[in-house]
Amino acid sequence: MENMEERLVEAVKEYPCLWQIQSRSYKDLRAKENAWKAVALKVGEGFTEEDCCKKWKLLRDKFVRELKEVKKRKTGEAGPVYVSCWPLFGPMTFITDTVKHRASSSNFITESNAQSHNITVEEEDIVLTSDKDIESSIGDDTRYKVLYLVNNVQEKGVKGMTLTGMLHLLQ
Repeated sequence: MENMEERLVEAVKEYPCLWQIQSRSYKDLRAKENAWKAVALKVGEGFTEEDCCKKWKLLRDKFVRELKEVKKRKTGEAGPVYVSCWPLFGPMTFITDTVKHRASSSNFITESNAQSHNITVEEEDIVLTSDKDIESSIGDDTRYKVLYLVNNVQEKGVKGMTLTGMLHLLQ
């Protein structure tokens, strides 16, 4: 016997206005409202349209995370290929074409993204991991500026920056 989530996925699949962004009916609020009513009836067990809509969003979000993980590791790359063990991954592949992953970014300066911050990272740079490293690496004239910078921007990952990167921010 199918569980509620499986019935929900199968019911939503029948109504492209609920998941197919390219569909004209995707923006039709009345069509979507009627579709959610029909989905709730098919799911049964006393679930309302709101319950089904909320549950669908949770399932869709889970699918997007799983799909992102699957696409992240392609065959031929180092490490094992990720294969989703989530039982609804297969049944939900009908929404794959509607999923668009946003590019992620970080405010933590590393060697790989230092160029976008116009910071040159060289091997002889000192990686600062604590206030003691900072104090022993620079003179009194700059120490207070660096400590101020570290203390005020610590939540943005500055403690992992190189000395050159920090000094660049002070200029």
